[in-house]
This record gives sequence, structure tokens and C-alpha cells, in this order.
Amino acid sequence: MKILFSFIFVFLSFSINVSAQDNPPKANAPSENLPSTSALPKEIVSMSTEFFKLMMVGNTGEAFKKLLQNSPIGDKPEQIKHLTDQAKRAEDIYGIMKGFERVGSESVAESYFRLRYLALHDKYPMRWIFTFYKSPIKGWIAVNVKFDDDSEYFFSKE
Repeated sequence: MKILFSFIFVFLSFSINVSAQDNPPKANAPSENLPSTSALPKEIVSMSTEFFKLMMVGNTGEAFKKLLQNSPIGDKPEQIKHLTDQAKRAEDIYGIMKGFERVGSESVAESYFRLRYLALHDKYPMRWIFTFYKSPIKGWIAVNVKFDDDSEYFFSKE
């Protein structure tokens, strides 16, 4: 039986709503259409890279704490613990993360971006999706984190 880890954190009116995703995700754009890293704000690329580097050395708790620093999600220790526990369960199933690749990105405004990554594990890849918002006060913050083992949804539907 395939284990699904799906977490969506949404920032609405200064409150966070955590829920599992029930509907299958939409296919992403083919990889040849990826915008260059230089087209993305360097801060969010750096935040994502630092997160994955910490995950690759097994420092899951610190990875989430740094990614969610200044974020409304980061103000809720029980949510960080829940994320950390679920990510550790995924590592137990698929192995420690050995690498990562950016699969896609999109923006709806200059201050709102989504980045999608493929995490490389020994047994099976995982999908990670981060949404970043550029707060007028706090700068770039992660407002949505999702990860699961539905990496096949990166392929376009035929």
C-alpha cells in the first residue's frame, strides 16, 4: 500500500489551516519550460536550497525551523513538530534524501511564488511544493509547504 504524505498550510487572515489534500494534483509544465533560476527571487531559491541541504544530512527539524522562520506556520511549534515527524516517517520508508531537483515554478505576482521540487531518495522520489510570499514587513516567507510521494504527477497527462 502506498503511503501518502500530504500537507497543505494556508495563511488566511493571520490563521493557519492545516489539511491533507484529497484531490489528485494537476500535472505540471514539462521540464523543458522551466524558468532559469535567475528569473526567480534569489531569496526563495536560497531558502529552498538550504532546506534541502539540511534534509540531506538528516537535520529535519532544523530544516523546517529555518524554512518557516518569520512565517505564521513557524509560530506554531506543534505544526513544525507534525511536519518534522511526517518527514521523518517518509525518510524511514524511502531513505534519507540524497539530492533534489527543481521541477517547476510559477508566480501569480511579483510577491507570490510557488516552487516544485523532486527529492531523490534511495527507494522512491518525493514531491515537495513550497509557496512563498513577500511580506511588506518580513520579506520572503514560506506560507505553504506540501510534500508527498505522488511524484508521478510531475508528468503531463496524455
